[in-house]
Amino acid sequence: MKRQFRILAFGLLLVAALSMSGCILFPGYRKAAFGLAEALVKMPGAITKRIDATTSNYIAPRSSNAVIASLQGIYTPVRDNYNEIANNAIEFTRDLLASIDLELFGNRRLVNYLEENGEFVFNDGSQAWQITQTGTVYTVAGWEKVAGVWYPTIYITFTQDGDHLFGEVVAIDTPEDSDSPTYRIVFDNADADFQGAMTTELEAVNLDYSNISEFNIPTKLWLRAYAQGEVFQIATSVYYTDVNLEDNQDIQPYLMGLIEDPLNAPYVPDELGITGLYQYRGTFQVNAEVDRGMIDLALVPGYTDPATTDEFTEYSVGALWKEAIAEWIRGDAALLDAINAAAGSDLHALSITDEIFTVLVNYQATLGAGESDDLDNILFVVLLTNPAYFDNQFDDSFVGTAELNTPDWASELPNVTPLDIERDQLTMPNLTVDFTGTGMTAEPPAATPL
Repeated sequence: MKRQFRILAFGLLLVAALSMSGCILFPGYRKAAFGLAEALVKMPGAITKRIDATTSNYIAPRSSNAVIASLQGIYTPVRDNYNEIANNAIEFTRDLLASIDLELFGNRRLVNYLEENGEFVFNDGSQAWQITQTGTVYTVAGWEKVAGVWYPTIYITFTQDGDHLFGEVVAIDTPEDSDSPTYRIVFDNADADFQGAMTTELEAVNLDYSNISEFNIPTKLWLRAYAQGEVFQIATSVYYTDVNLEDNQDIQPYLMGLIEDPLNAPYVPDELGITGLYQYRGTFQVNAEVDRGMIDLALVPGYTDPATTDEFTEYSVGALWKEAIAEWIRGDAALLDAINAAAGSDLHALSITDEIFTVLVNYQATLGAGESDDLDNILFVVLLTNPAYFDNQFDDSFVGTAELNTPDWASELPNVTPLDIERDQLTMPNLTVDFTGTGMTAEPPAATPL
């Protein structure tokens, strides 16, 4: 949120500064010149955080509602955390582009000056902005001076080709600190690479700049969103450091062992160091009547080879928890004996995870209400199958999976090829975002003489 307010304030300062330039800009009627704000996708409400959301109530053991309530903590971070980061960045950029579109390019005198001269620079010695036009290409670049040194703060470039608008925004929160949160948004309202759809791509780094947590720290994010008619698609990678999953201390070592790098020392509870990715991709149907869709979700270890790994199968949430629970059962002789005695089975002879869960599910079916609470808490993982479904009409919009409470409308969702996740576990750790390549000079040009 700090970044949003800082850079939005930056944009408003730009407008105010140029408005004081007198002979070029003047107060009065403004009209957005390009429709820049409409060139960015809008995220579906089904996977964006609802400010007025209330907490779901835990209903009763063994009911689908109870299981769904217990799974909200796994699936709602898609909406409440990762998409919130992305949505905030997209929405702040939309506001900034709308302000620049209205107050700068909506000012006829400035546009006329640019058409005649190609450039206008404001520079008061502490802040500077350079606005340029080259044919149908426009840029707005900003600098800030801190302790006598100029630093780039923001860069916006876009091209207008009839109704076709495409461009890029690069911004940094604290310009004098290269480790500050920095991001790039690339937008296109008719992307030829995606059959003319509207696309928005976000890259963000240094998200942990003001982190106070010890575990599960998101540091980098990549997202591509696509909108065409009623179809919305999304593909996301969030890079995490110091991953720490599962509160159950019996299961945790097995779960963490599945995502630790085998070349490192074995996982030790409550120690730092394991990295991984929270990846998801999804398809949504969005119109005036419905806002709902599905995502595939995976928790991917940082060391896996994406060329040989089906992340959404091998590292789906359900696959990880099932394997961890199976390893826990195999590794606890007393627990193994107790299950065998109760279920009349011989789990000692079973080495395949699905075989173990078949025994447990069959045993669960023989128990009466209230007799299987502990077993229920283990077997919910068999229901964690991709895809998971989200519906905007609920406060907690996760409503089920392919094996649990699958909504009637699942078959009505758009049948499209999923977007590729182009920033995988091998490339995300090396993701960088800075002003390199924008063409911004170390120091801004001198102010335009008035």
